[in-house]
Amino acid sequence: MGVVSAGFIRIVTPLIFVLPGIAAYKLFPELGAAKQQDQSYLLLVKSLIPTGLKGLVLAGMAAALTGVMPAGTGRDCGDGAPALSA
Repeated sequence: MGVVSAGFIRIVTPLIFVLPGIAAYKLFPELGAAKQQDQSYLLLVKSLIPTGLKGLVLAGMAAALTGVMPAGTGRDCGDGAPALSA
Protein backbone atom coordinates (compact mmCIF):
# COMPACT_ATOMS: atom_id res chain seq x y z
CA MET A 1 0.00 0.00 0.00
CA GLY A 2 2.91 2.34 0.72
CA VAL A 3 4.34 1.92 -2.76
CA VAL A 4 0.98 2.75 -4.35
CA SER A 5 0.64 5.85 -2.18
CA ALA A 6 4.17 6.97 -3.03
CA GLY A 7 3.47 6.47 -6.74
CA PHE A 8 0.25 8.46 -6.50
CA ILE A 9 2.02 11.33 -4.75
CA ARG A 10 4.79 11.19 -7.35
CA ILE A 11 2.22 11.58 -10.15
CA VAL A 12 0.08 14.24 -8.46
CA THR A 13 2.93 16.50 -7.27
CA PRO A 14 3.72 18.03 -10.69
CA LEU A 15 0.05 18.91 -11.10
CA ILE A 16 0.15 20.88 -7.86
CA PHE A 17 2.99 22.98 -9.26
CA VAL A 18 1.67 23.33 -12.82
CA LEU A 19 -2.06 23.91 -12.34
CA PRO A 20 -1.82 27.34 -10.66
CA GLY A 21 0.27 28.62 -13.58
CA ILE A 22 -2.18 27.27 -16.14
CA ALA A 23 -5.11 28.75 -14.22
CA ALA A 24 -3.39 32.15 -14.04
CA TYR A 25 -2.64 32.02 -17.78
CA LYS A 26 -6.29 31.33 -18.58
CA LEU A 27 -7.84 33.71 -16.02
CA PHE A 28 -5.44 36.62 -16.63
CA PRO A 29 -4.30 36.55 -20.27
CA GLU A 30 -2.52 39.90 -19.87
CA LEU A 31 0.14 38.11 -17.80
CA GLY A 32 1.26 36.10 -20.81
CA ALA A 33 2.29 39.11 -22.87
CA ALA A 34 3.62 41.20 -19.99
CA LYS A 35 6.88 40.74 -18.15
CA GLN A 36 4.97 39.89 -14.96
CA GLN A 37 4.68 36.12 -15.20
CA ASP A 38 6.29 35.74 -11.79
CA GLN A 39 3.35 37.67 -10.31
CA SER A 40 0.80 35.06 -11.41
CA TYR A 41 0.60 33.14 -8.12
CA LEU A 42 0.28 36.37 -6.14
CA LEU A 43 -2.48 37.58 -8.45
CA LEU A 44 -4.33 34.27 -8.05
CA VAL A 45 -4.15 34.55 -4.26
CA LYS A 46 -5.27 38.19 -4.30
CA SER A 47 -8.26 37.58 -6.56
CA LEU A 48 -9.50 34.07 -5.71
CA ILE A 49 -8.76 33.42 -2.02
CA PRO A 50 -11.05 34.96 0.62
CA THR A 51 -9.55 37.53 2.99
CA GLY A 52 -9.36 35.23 6.01
CA LEU A 53 -7.45 32.55 4.13
CA LYS A 54 -4.89 34.91 2.59
CA GLY A 55 -3.03 35.04 5.89
CA LEU A 56 -3.09 31.26 6.13
CA VAL A 57 -1.65 30.97 2.61
CA LEU A 58 1.04 33.51 3.49
CA ALA A 59 1.88 31.59 6.68
CA GLY A 60 2.12 28.36 4.69
CA MET A 61 4.43 29.94 2.15
CA ALA A 62 6.61 31.40 4.94
CA ALA A 63 6.75 28.00 6.66
CA ALA A 64 7.78 26.31 3.43
CA LEU A 65 10.48 28.91 2.87
CA THR A 66 11.89 28.66 6.38
CA GLY A 67 11.82 24.88 6.20
CA VAL A 68 14.06 24.93 3.14
CA MET A 69 16.41 27.71 4.28
CA PRO A 70 18.63 25.64 6.64
CA ALA A 71 19.36 23.21 3.83
CA GLY A 72 20.67 26.01 1.64
CA THR A 73 22.45 28.07 4.27
CA GLY A 74 24.18 25.19 6.06
CA ARG A 75 25.33 23.58 2.85
CA ASP A 76 28.72 25.32 2.84
CA CYS A 77 29.47 24.87 6.53
CA GLY A 78 31.04 21.79 7.96
CA ASP A 79 34.30 19.88 7.59
CA GLY A 80 35.46 21.76 4.52
CA ALA A 81 35.04 25.24 6.02
CA PRO A 82 38.17 27.03 7.20
CA ALA A 83 38.56 27.51 10.95
CA LEU A 84 37.97 30.99 12.34
CA SER A 85 40.44 30.73 15.22
CA ALA A 86 42.98 33.48 15.90
